[in-house]
Amino acid sequence: MPTRTCQNDIAKAYYLSHGDCKHLMLIPGNLKECFDFTCESLNVAERFQTLVFVMTDLDLGLNTWMGDEFTYPDKPIDRGKVLSAEELEKLGRFERYGDPDGDGIPWRTLPGTPSPLAAYFTRGTGHTTRATYSEKPEEWKANMDRLARKFETAREALPAPVIEEAPGAEIGVIAYGTSDLASREAVHRLAAEHGLKASYMRIRALPASQTVYDFIARHPRVYLVEQNRDAQMATILQTDAPIADGPMRPGAGPVPHTPAPVPRPISMDACRKIRSVRNYNGLALDAGTVLDQILAFETHEGRSNP
Repeated sequence: MPTRTCQNDIAKAYYLSHGDCKHLMLIPGNLKECFDFTCESLNVAERFQTLVFVMTDLDLGLNTWMGDEFTYPDKPIDRGKVLSAEELEKLGRFERYGDPDGDGIPWRTLPGTPSPLAAYFTRGTGHTTRATYSEKPEEWKANMDRLARKFETAREALPAPVIEEAPGAEIGVIAYGTSDLASREAVHRLAAEHGLKASYMRIRALPASQTVYDFIARHPRVYLVEQNRDAQMATILQTDAPIADGPMRPGAGPVPHTPAPVPRPISMDACRKIRSVRNYNGLALDAGTVLDQILAFETHEGRSNP
């Protein structure tokens, strides 16, 4: 929300479409990442030819923070798959929405490319791989499937989660954004004050990478800290999980010629074990709120005495 510290728009931004796509999101947890991820969002948007959200919040954007020195980028923007006039002449054919590499990302041309093969018409209606108008159901479905493959490809190309592994820990704590510092303090206090070792992971992008699901799978008890009422991140992770005993995510399976990344499936039980630790009073999150809720879960299940 614009006037309170919270994370109420994670689901809204992620699913903002007519059902044909979901959106890539970079989630900074400190000032330096705000700067770095803003720069990186341009690369990601160009590389994947799609909208990218940088998900900050009021705490990070308005309050006074200490941070590391910003590093100005020393590389040009990554334009992704762009065909030059010379490459077009060699190919002799250009399909703007084709998927020759099997990763869901089509090749494109830039305005002003000096070749008669470079032009294409961008339209919001149904279209063929060559950007011509079509209402054929098989071509509509093919484009929807390509968009799903592109989304799957992006999983491993976005900023990786930050993980602090505690050997032998049965508890895994997950957070994102400005929940980071309070969650890390709560993890420390769990061990120091209550003898409960916990690993910690901070998610820095959506869609979640395989590393996120591996973290969930290897911890018997998982607590996801977020600043909204409806457990939005927990719901996203559960919905997007590659389930071992159910259908795989759209676009996650192999495609002709070059297989898209196929995630290691996890069981449905692994997704169900995510417990939501929530704070939505509009104030910056504190460690005590996180600690109290985790201890309440642990005590209820007979695993700890507060």
